[in-house]
This record gives sequence, structure tokens and C-alpha cells, in this order.
Amino acid sequence: MDLNFKKPEEVVTLLCERLRKERLYLEMTQADVATRAGISVNTVSNLEAGRNVSFENLV
Repeated sequence: MDLNFKKPEEVVTLLCERLRKERLYLEMTQADVATRAGISVNTVSNLEAGRNVSFENLV
């Protein structure tokens, strides 16, 4: 178990990477994820690319 604390920006990067990996594993489109999450496709795209994503907004 990794007990090292991460900086907020590292957490964001890890979560954004995980989102894309899980979406692809589940064979979902960005539109599918956006619909299920109640957000725009553009937001999903930005999350996966790590663009304009702050820790506070992600949480």
C-alpha cells in the first residue's frame, strides 16, 4: 500500500488518467460518460486531457 501523500495536482492527473482507462475498458464513448455523469462531452474531453481541471472542480 502506497502511503505517500500526493499533491492535489498529482491526484487530478491520476484521476483523469483513470477516467480514460476505465472508459476505454468499458467500451464507452465520451458521450456515454457525459450522459451518465450529467456533464458535457467537452468536460469529459477536458478531464481526460487534464485541461482546465482544478482539484476543487474535480472534487
